[in-house]
Amino acid sequence: MDQLFGQALAAGIVRGDPSLIIQPPPAIVDEEEEKAAPATIVVPIQLLAPNPAWLSAAVAQLRAIHGIVAVEQRSVAYGGVSMVGVTYRGTFGSLANGLAASGWQVVNLGGMLRLTPAIAPPRPSPAPQQPESPSP
Repeated sequence: MDQLFGQALAAGIVRGDPSLIIQPPPAIVDEEEEKAAPATIVVPIQLLAPNPAWLSAAVAQLRAIHGIVAVEQRSVAYGGVSMVGVTYRGTFGSLANGLAASGWQVVNLGGMLRLTPAIAPPRPSPAPQQPESPSP
């Protein structure tokens, strides 16, 4: 009988009953433990970067925000939009709220944030003046 059943199973005539598969119970996650270790997410952020000094100042301000683990510059388009990736410990909503609380104007673009800075862009230093040479 076992041999006949084995041959029928191998030939595809007989199939196993999925309701007989015993699944292990789901792991129990302690709510306190879950709250203590929030997930880490990576969020793309658009920044207006009129010059390199402004971009450096904006990235430094982002790094100072609580919960931000890392800021990675992905593409730089001076005079246009620069993209950075922010690694954040928490939720997308709490990141947006934290940025807004830090003075950024935040626009949610469906999984990406566009930031208008709270800081004024650094002004480029003026070019040094050349002393006028006396006319001969």
